[in-house]
Amino acid sequence: MNAPTAATHTNQGEVLTLLNLFRPWHMMNHNKIRLGAPNDGGYIMPGLALESNLLVSIGIGDDISIDAEFARRGAQIYQFDHTIAAPPYEHPSMHFHRKGWGHVATDQLMSFEQIMSVVDWTDARHPVLKFDVEGAEWLGLNAMDPEHLARFEIVTAEFHNIEQIFHRPNYELVRAAFEKLAARHVPIHLHVNNYQSLTLVNGVPIPCVIELTYLRRDCGVFGGHSTEPIPGPLDRPNNKAAPDICLRAF
Repeated sequence: MNAPTAATHTNQGEVLTLLNLFRPWHMMNHNKIRLGAPNDGGYIMPGLALESNLLVSIGIGDDISIDAEFARRGAQIYQFDHTIAAPPYEHPSMHFHRKGWGHVATDQLMSFEQIMSVVDWTDARHPVLKFDVEGAEWLGLNAMDPEHLARFEIVTAEFHNIEQIFHRPNYELVRAAFEKLAARHVPIHLHVNNYQSLTLVNGVPIPCVIELTYLRRDCGVFGGHSTEPIPGPLDRPNNKAAPDICLRAF
């Protein structure tokens, strides 16, 4: 193997630029709420989510607590996961597809365009996209039509393997994905998944896995970057047997 060169690795300035892409902003017209499980599987969203009647939920595994919250409020839930035979339980408002999300369609995966085509958008109100796809999000987001992403007012997700931005090809992939999200949406909440840790990348501590929530720009009034602590008052450690990971104490 050839020795790494400066051309194949990122520098500190590039790492800091990337972090700024998902630095949370303060919402002036919405409060935050917590939906879903009390630990892993719960997400922080703007209160606008309570008025949503459509959730696209990609990567559900054995926890559909957030799907159930939306279903109880009368929303239609479209679930996608190729790693399970069926959801833990069924509900008339939940529509399960045994397919995952991929940047290209395969026997097991659907492209995002295909996912969008099976969703009934009739009378959709404040649509929400939620995904947790264990690292497939980077290629998936880069292949996604920006207009499809723009249909969702709220996007909440887990983002994996961020520490791998040390290598330039990974950095470019991750940065392009966050830039696509930032084109129409504003990050409003950040939490670190404590099942993983922090890694120093060019002297900058980088969380390996984060949970991010975005609000579409036309749905919010934003008063500059948030000064809320990370974790915030609504956050809970994903792994309840370990302390949460602190990025900003005050």
